[in-house]
Amino acid sequence: MRTRDFQDLVVWQRAMTLTREVYELARRLPVEERFALASQMRRAAVSVPANIAEGHASAYGRTFVRHLSIAHASLMELECHLSIAIDVGYLDPGDAATARAASDEVSRMLRAMRRTLRDGLARRSTLDAPPQHTARRNRSQS
Repeated sequence: MRTRDFQDLVVWQRAMTLTREVYELARRLPVEERFALASQMRRAAVSVPANIAEGHASAYGRTFVRHLSIAHASLMELECHLSIAIDVGYLDPGDAATARAASDEVSRMLRAMRRTLRDGLARRSTLDAPPQHTARRNRSQS
């Protein structure tokens, strides 16, 4: 597997687009927020594609599902930061609309991807499990 196969993931591509949009929004915040809210927005946004990429390197196991969950949590953190920026008047709701729509799309994609991977892991573990009678016999021989 190539190390950059994660770049083929549509969810990673959408998360990168969202990150670029957040960087643009963060530039619009007041100077006094440059190291506070703007920094938090950028960090949360960057965490989403980074966790997708890191999890993908784990070859689709439980670690990938965990990283997708972390990416989704970072996305929810970003949503909170955007809401705060709008509520305190730093961002116009219309200016943040594109980022919020992208965030909703990435959120749906992450949830679907996690569900698909979890279902696949559950099916695989059911198929790999030894029959019950074999497991009991092995325990009694120990």
